[in-house]
Amino acid sequence: MSIPASMYLLVFCRIAIGLLFAISAVSKLRDFRSFSQTITRFRILPGRLNTPAAVIFVAAELAITAMMLIGGMWLWPGFLFAVLLLIVFSVALGSVLARNIQTSCNCFGNTQKPVSMADIWRNIGFTLCAISGWVAMSIVGDTTYALGLIEWTMMVATAAAFVAVWMHLGDIIQLIHAET
Repeated sequence: MSIPASMYLLVFCRIAIGLLFAISAVSKLRDFRSFSQTITRFRILPGRLNTPAAVIFVAAELAITAMMLIGGMWLWPGFLFAVLLLIVFSVALGSVLARNIQTSCNCFGNTQKPVSMADIWRNIGFTLCAISGWVAMSIVGDTTYALGLIEWTMMVATAAAFVAVWMHLGDIIQLIHAET
């Protein structure tokens, strides 16, 4: 029996979104204070809510990671939750840019790089990945197709490469602009 292309898309998106939020959560937990201070510098929430918001964001990222790992009935809410969280993050980044606040994103750990449009484009790309996973799941319906070891290895490698490249979209854009 041949495996439909939408199953490969589903597996790719599941791995990519799970990996994205795992990396993001772990990097924020490694320097939680810095992440909490980033939320403060965004000046969106009242000061007393910044640390609780940081806890909620990291917990949400860990929950999405768990949903992608567990799969089955948890994939649909996992993809939906990922889309919603990425939209929230994008709106916050857009607000920082619109108000001309000079601060770093710290989306994947402590950095000095200021928030830029590349951060929003990065989030749009990951949002489209989560939406694609949800659509693929709707097409496939039954997620019990068995992929072989070679297929899983290819999907993991491809998704990991996508996440690694797309996470550094701002650096890539900056490198291209430096060349021209």
